[in-house]
Amino acid sequence: MGIVYNRRTTGLFENGACQKGDSTNFGGYSTRTESGDYLSNGRSLYMSNVNARGSGTLGDQFIPVDTSKVYQLAYSVKTITQSYNNRNGSGHLGYATYDENKNFIELRNCKGIGDTQLTRAASPGDTTIYVASASGWSTSTTNHQRGLMLFGGDYPYSEGYTRYWVPNNAYATNALTDLGGGEWSITLNSGLPTWSAALDGNGDYPIGTYLSNGRAGGSYNYAMGAPVYPQTWTTYSAVCTGEGRSSEAQFRYGTKFIKFLNLRNYNYRTENAGNAALYVMDNLFFGEIPSTSDTLPTSFLQSDRFR
Repeated sequence: MGIVYNRRTTGLFENGACQKGDSTNFGGYSTRTESGDYLSNGRSLYMSNVNARGSGTLGDQFIPVDTSKVYQLAYSVKTITQSYNNRNGSGHLGYATYDENKNFIELRNCKGIGDTQLTRAASPGDTTIYVASASGWSTSTTNHQRGLMLFGGDYPYSEGYTRYWVPNNAYATNALTDLGGGEWSITLNSGLPTWSAALDGNGDYPIGTYLSNGRAGGSYNYAMGAPVYPQTWTTYSAVCTGEGRSSEAQFRYGTKFIKFLNLRNYNYRTENAGNAALYVMDNLFFGEIPSTSDTLPTSFLQSDRFR
């Protein structure tokens, strides 16, 4: 099987197996050197914070990706000490996505819900816009479900990603009106912003401009879910490729960089009458592979060969 590591280290995480002898790039962890509690290089990343319940830990390293290629993501984890009420360690395992400018990509930057087009030209400052359909737009009373995003200029619809957005409370719950004949109106809570690069020569957003309903969802890409970590070394792995409106293994639209992510002890975050569980992570791997069927085996991912 061909393996492409793209670095002199094993995979693209810098210090993902404590090659530097410390927790560089993984500030939410210390290190642990006890026999059996590491896989490579004589130590592992140790989640030793007895108060960590549900909090997110992001790596410091921005790892460049090409979403047209195929990558494998794998973390090996082991519970060391159970919580005060005998819970093992737990929590989401995955990554966070960033655009070319290293801005975090939310789901509210990604098309895929209520995609539609303007049926009439709109201008900055307009408080009513007209679209082909708003039937898929949310009427939730939760503000972060009623965002608006517009595509054009630097952010064409075909790329699926935009920073022309009103993330919260763009319109009221009763602001969607079916006018019939294939047209809806959306009444905005404030005037349409000025996104200059998306305007035409008349200073308008032209007919046919794409819009989508911005809705919050999973904050990050939980590629390996939110498992409960056994008290023996267990490897969680996922294949990451392509783009979409995703909180799973697939990259989000516009992804150019990722960061490591672990939501520490998320599964039992409300159980706080005593110490949280403690666990170790080692042999963190993210690297390009030839195809979705050419994944690295657990025998390698749990070996002592990470350098």
